[in-house]
Amino acid sequence: MPLCYAKVFAAFEHRDIDVLIPAKAEPIRSPIPLRRFGYDAKHDILKCLRGKILRPKRPLKYGRFFYSRARDCAGCDLASICLFKGRLNKAVVVGDNYPALLRARRRRERWSEEDKQLYRRTGGARKATMARRRTGTASPERSGGASVT
Repeated sequence: MPLCYAKVFAAFEHRDIDVLIPAKAEPIRSPIPLRRFGYDAKHDILKCLRGKILRPKRPLKYGRFFYSRARDCAGCDLASICLFKGRLNKAVVVGDNYPALLRARRRRERWSEEDKQLYRRTGGARKATMARRRTGTASPERSGGASVT
């Protein structure tokens, strides 16, 4: 089952292509994973489960760190499971194309039975196409010939 990264979904959206590909599962390194934080793209902030705001601070090559204020986390009942040992505030890395990934996850939740069936059915065709490319045999559509069905 092929999975997609945020940058791939962003590229499809940029080209106005609606795809039936499940989003890549997020690596869970914390008891409270990133998907539980609400992202507000308009204001470029994250909100924790208790409604406190995390703001972007340090840029990375592929995204940014969002940090909460230590005083917001000090009195929080979730601090013992949300924060890593020795930390006074929450720090989360959000990729540049995270909004596209969120939209893709929401779209998958709305897949109809027909969409799910189409995805399952085309999975075998994709594997066959990849096998043809590896062996050097071109499909009739790519070589300009007529498709045989």
